[in-house]
Amino acid sequence: MSIVSSALLATLWFVVAPAGAHEVVPADPPDSPDSPGPRRGHALVFDEARKVVLLFGGMRANGEGSPLADDLLWSFDGRRWSAASRGGGPVAREHANLAYDAKRRRVVLYGGTTSDADPTKVCDDTWEWDGAKWSQSPAPGPGLRVHSTMAFDPQRGKVLLFGGFDPKAGKERSDLLEWDGSAWKTIESAPPPTGFAPKLVGRDAKRPPLLLAVDPKQTELLAFEWSGRDWSAVGREPPHLLDGAAAWTGKGGVVVFGGFDGKAMTAATWRLQDGAWTKVEASGPSARGAAALAFDAARGRAVLYGGASASDCFADTWEFDGAKWSAVATTPAGGK
Repeated sequence: MSIVSSALLATLWFVVAPAGAHEVVPADPPDSPDSPGPRRGHALVFDEARKVVLLFGGMRANGEGSPLADDLLWSFDGRRWSAASRGGGPVAREHANLAYDAKRRRVVLYGGTTSDADPTKVCDDTWEWDGAKWSQSPAPGPGLRVHSTMAFDPQRGKVLLFGGFDPKAGKERSDLLEWDGSAWKTIESAPPPTGFAPKLVGRDAKRPPLLLAVDPKQTELLAFEWSGRDWSAVGREPPHLLDGAAAWTGKGGVVVFGGFDGKAMTAATWRLQDGAWTKVEASGPSARGAAALAFDAARGRAVLYGGASASDCFADTWEFDGAKWSAVATTPAGGK
């Protein structure tokens, strides 16, 4: 059974692959020591303690047999990309989750998959990055799932994980769990009426995460706020969007870029702020899905990397300052 559980999601960047499930080939070494290279399905997070954006995982290209990206952890300081780790950590994978644990000053990685088809290749491991090295937790994972989502909850002081597709049961999960650094624990709560492709968006130190997800009819991008006990819907006039890259941008609210609008890939930027969705008139990256976005709180900019269209897999870096996009001409390591 394919881990792609939604017909709508299958019309996104998966459409570039021939019909039928397949297993990806082993990861390649990086193309360059100065760039993560083309990739889609990767994870991006801002490391507040080190004040850098971190990137892990993904795939190198479109189409059947696309190789996994390398197993390096990449770091971006606003000027250049460099490898923060070279081995000794998680194996190469796509669709992993990254979240920064502000209480413990560590980056947490959970899950992902090393195969497009085989349920046994879905990862159920938990890792932590302390700024110098990876360490794997011996604790059991929360159960096989892919396309789950993760963010830090400042009110609980723990990392939350929501949902994902269970490849063995062949259905979407809507459970909520927390990670305290030693174990995953289920939080009893009524699930929101989500459909597919959930994204937990962590916010500032006073606000709980937001959950973005396509509604069950797959017509709108819905938003839900976590109270610590249950979910409540927020956001008037939601866009029709799936698989956009999302991040909290401080006073600029939640920003979502790209994805599938029901007809084609889009290059639109949407903002959820003060209880309403609005489209931002700003030209920037080309239309794509499977990109990743993270807010660099130290510099006040959202950083976007990579993604894929029907014909290309991108290796570009962009920044959004709340009003406009700017392409980043990264400096090689050792450059000025």
